[in-house]
Amino acid sequence: MGTFEEFLETVEENNRNFVSELNDFLLKNGCECKLKTAKSGFVVSYLRGDTKKTLLNFVMRKSGTQARIYAAHAGEYGDFLDTLPEKVKNKTKKAPDCRKLTGTGDDPKCSGGYEFTMDGEVYQKCRNNAFLIPLSEENNSFIRKFLEKELGV
Repeated sequence: MGTFEEFLETVEENNRNFVSELNDFLLKNGCECKLKTAKSGFVVSYLRGDTKKTLLNFVMRKSGTQARIYAAHAGEYGDFLDTLPEKVKNKTKKAPDCRKLTGTGDDPKCSGGYEFTMDGEVYQKCRNNAFLIPLSEENNSFIRKFLEKELGV
């Protein structure tokens, strides 16, 4: 199973403080932390206390730790999405479209993706890849703001 401290040891050293502070922030705002181990390392999920739906996963990749944000309310704060770093915006734009929203797929297990506006353009993206953001000095403050918006704090 593993502990949060063991997971933290697998995070790049320059991102450990951020991950630790984000963990504290999420726990203080009613989220529950779930740790699992997978082939690629730890999978750490945060579930919203009010809905029990996943808000964030930390995903381990060879390229480094990434934050997968489940932004159920992304359509409500396009102005914020416009401020994301260009690399993050480009990655989001390239993410697969949601087949359920575009009407090209009908997987009954799929809960659907997100429709949102960014830079004046409407997107319909898959919830699993829309907001998969690498941790970095440039991105970390945006990840935090993103989660604040989702939690309404």
